[in-house]
Formats: sequence, structure tokens, C-alpha cells
Amino acid sequence: MKKLLLFLSAWLLLLSGPSLAASREDLAREMLRLTDTRQMMDQIIAQIQQLQAAQLEDLHIPEAERARVQEFQQLANQKIFAALSWEQLEPDYIQLFARFYTTEELEAIIAFCKSPAGQSMLKKQPLLMQESMLLAQQKLATILPEIEAMTEDFLHSLHR
Repeated sequence: MKKLLLFLSAWLLLLSGPSLAASREDLAREMLRLTDTRQMMDQIIAQIQQLQAAQLEDLHIPEAERARVQEFQQLANQKIFAALSWEQLEPDYIQLFARFYTTEELEAIIAFCKSPAGQSMLKKQPLLMQESMLLAQQKLATILPEIEAMTEDFLHSLHR
């Protein structure tokens, strides 16, 4: 009788393995939804596009070549952003979160995200990230002339 109970217990554990993994994947999917990860990725892609456009302007490309450069940039961006699309990333993100977080951790994170404090944090996160990026840019701007001078000195030393 003990052997039969042991066998049935082991069998139930084996059968429950995939459902536990699926459950954790479902929890990871819910966490990604609650944290607006898709929207954050969309914002990052939009910021990359803005930076690229600004960099293109900084290159001072002759007007005759500008259309070809923009066309090339659009083709490259199509490939880059297709690879970074949420449809491509979501399954990998789900697997990643399900692998790194336990079921209990995911449940706790989801509960926090649904709480008033969690909702407040999630609503303020995009603005917080934007402000922190501006802060970092301001800090870097103060040392940029020094870095440019160092780079120039280094490049001159290579040609000696």
C-alpha cells in the first residue's frame, strides 16, 4: 500500500510539472502586462528613432545624398525594429521572467503591482525614467568637452 501511495505521489508530481511551468509563464505574462513592458519597449524604440534622426542631422550629409541615406536608414530600421518588436520579444521575456522568478515571487510582484502603491509606482515610472535620463545627460554634458579633448589628444598620439 505504501509503495502504491508513493508511486501515485511521484506520478502526480511528474504530471504537475508542466502545469507549474505554464502557471509561472502565465504569471510572467501577467507581470509584463501590469508593468506595461510592451509600452516601455515601444517608447524605447521611438527614442532610438529620434536619436537616429538627430544623429543624421549632425552628420551634415550633402542634400544630394540625403535621400539615399534616409532610405538606407529606413531599411535598416525596419530590420532592427522588426527584431525588437513586442511580438518577437514577448515569448522570450515570458521565458526569462518565468526562469528567474519563482511562482511565489511572481505572485507577490503581481499583488504589489495591483496595490495602490504599486499602481502609483507604475504610473510614475515612465516620468521617473525620463527625468533620470535627462539627469544623466546633464551630468555627461558637463564632462563632454573634457572627453572630446582627451579623444583628440589620444587620436593625435596615434599618428605620431
